Amino acid sequence: MLSRKRTLFITLSLIIGISLAFFILATNFQKNIVGTEAVQSGTESGTGSPYPVLATPNPYSRLQAYPYPVATVAGENTLSVGIDLYRGGYYEEAMTVFEELIRKGVNLAEAYGGKGAVHIAWRNYEEALNSYTIALSYSRTSELLTGQCNAFRLLQRVNEAISSCNQAIELDVSNPEPYLVLAKLYLDKGDTENARLFASKVFNEMSSNRDQAAFILGLTALQEGKGEEAINNFTKAIELNPKEPVYYWERGFLALGLGKFDLARSDMRAILQVANPRLHGELMFRANAQLQFLNSNEESNP
Repeated sequence: MLSRKRTLFITLSLIIGISLAFFILATNFQKNIVGTEAVQSGTESGTGSPYPVLATPNPYSRLQAYPYPVATVAGENTLSVGIDLYRGGYYEEAMTVFEELIRKGVNLAEAYGGKGAVHIAWRNYEEALNSYTIALSYSRTSELLTGQCNAFRLLQRVNEAISSCNQAIELDVSNPEPYLVLAKLYLDKGDTENARLFASKVFNEMSSNRDQAAFILGLTALQEGKGEEAINNFTKAIELNPKEPVYYWERGFLALGLGKFDLARSDMRAILQVANPRLHGELMFRANAQLQFLNSNEESNP
């Protein structure tokens, strides 16, 4: 008959194996938003781009004033409304606003950029690339070039992505987002040296998006098998932006694998506290499952 310790070890191994499968699926899904990537909230938020290309939609935006967005903003199809809808995860409504602006010939570059951002969220990468390319025909900005770069990255058109991001940097060396997209691009390729180079530049030299840079540094360390370094970088990301649930998931999941059960439990609870069910429902489900497992083993092994 198996001992209690052996039974616990086997159970934990199965859970970690299943969770790893979920993690791989989640990582693939998160590539359209950087993985895992940060919302534009907290003390480290904000760049010149209204559609953060390495960010999940922001549940903490002014959209909280619009509990029923379609009815409330009817007839107010302004660019700011579209941006708020997008950041709140109301993609269909945001797309309606952007298309109406295009029909009226108003804010064309920004509206096409908004369509590109929505298509990224929907994983329609070819449509996103087309929208960003049209937007750039109206206004050649660092932010729109970064969006185009991200679309190229997601389509695995590496050379074109690098070219667009380099052009974005040339137009505005202070915009952190093209550096972060390049960091993700190299991380996708397994080139951790260049991934660390670009992410470190944002973390060490820029005032915004440092939480995203710390997070990418954590993913880089994780890819290199440096668990403790990854934990430390995820912790920095959380300290800079405690409202991003993905940061807690990555640190907590890694902590579980390293046997740091108290930290894993704390991070899973944090996800349930800060996540928005509309935007992070799957993540909340997985966090709750992990928390139940951790709590059940704590009760059976006092």
